[in-house]
Amino acid sequence: DFNWKDRVVVSVGIRGDKSTNNGDANKLYYYPKANAAINLHEFDNLINPDGALSQAKLRVAYGQSGRFSNFNDRFNPMVGTFIGTSNGLFTDPQRGNTEVGPERQSEIEFGTDLGFFKNRLVLDVTYYIKDIDDLLLRASVPQSTGYTTQVLNAGGLRNQGIEIGIDAVPVRGRFTWNTGVSFWKNTSEVTRLDVPAFNLGGFALSLGQYRIEKGLSATTIVGTVPKDSPDFGTATYKVYGNAEPDFNMAFNNSFSFGSWELNFLIHWRNGGDAINLSTLLWDLGQLT
Repeated sequence: DFNWKDRVVVSVGIRGDKSTNNGDANKLYYYPKANAAINLHEFDNLINPDGALSQAKLRVAYGQSGRFSNFNDRFNPMVGTFIGTSNGLFTDPQRGNTEVGPERQSEIEFGTDLGFFKNRLVLDVTYYIKDIDDLLLRASVPQSTGYTTQVLNAGGLRNQGIEIGIDAVPVRGRFTWNTGVSFWKNTSEVTRLDVPAFNLGGFALSLGQYRIEKGLSATTIVGTVPKDSPDFGTATYKVYGNAEPDFNMAFNNSFSFGSWELNFLIHWRNGGDAINLSTLLWDLGQLT
């Protein structure tokens, strides 16, 4: 860690992890991190703290972290059963992977924090890019192996988005009012897939499932192709929507008077599709 008069602050670190959940239980996986910030308001004669702009910070950060696979992913598990009247074991349909390793998440973000009117109004903006490499996926394997699935490091995923927050203290004293507005938006994309594309979630493709395919969002919703579609009979699925919302906003307020305090939060989620199974559960036969 380095701090020069609170004007420039720098931190650098590295972490090493190993786990018996990895195929090689003795291997250390290293994850570096670093961040830096410049407080412009701490420089002499650069910003007048009594003026409209009272605080200005520029910041950048980069870091990596890992997520281990599950304990059974490296082994061929055995499942207990009864054979006649005796206890027995049979092989689980998941095949072990002695080379399985952790996912590696890498994120870089840029941001600024601005304070106005002696920090009674604060604005913070952050833009981030997060990549996940060696994504852990449960992939299908040929049944001639004696198994049906195997966990592989076989994918990559990118998330990127922006976060904006505005906090203000319009009234300060015996009666104090704190208010804030937050805005955030995220988009994702499958950037690497070493196994064939697949669907997951839901009950069936006819009712909507999530599609994991290179180039698509990780929250893409697909379904069967309607009979009146020109692609009927040739396409294997039709994209119906995306579960990722267009954006989220939150509006928070806090009022305090003496020993009394009132808080409330309004959350707005705009856009984003959902798989609705109401028709399946209540009226799939269209009889009501």
